[in-house]
Amino acid sequence: MRDFVAPVADAQVGADPMQKKHLAAIAWLMLSVLLTYLLLGLILVFRVGRFFFPRATPPRVKTAHIDAWAEAGKRLNVPEEES
Repeated sequence: MRDFVAPVADAQVGADPMQKKHLAAIAWLMLSVLLTYLLLGLILVFRVGRFFFPRATPPRVKTAHIDAWAEAGKRLNVPEEES
């Protein structure tokens, strides 16, 4: 930034109106390139494309919920009672 702003400020002091317009055009070009890079960087970082181009996912499977007490009762080994 200081490699651009300081030399332009020095050059603008003795510049005629045509040269000042040229310097202003270069400054606008640099600003637009910088803002474009920043915008593209934000798009890449926050992955905005996932909202517009979602990935194909398999359909959801409904989970079968079993009765835990019934399963425990099936697995229980009860010794035979002596009469």
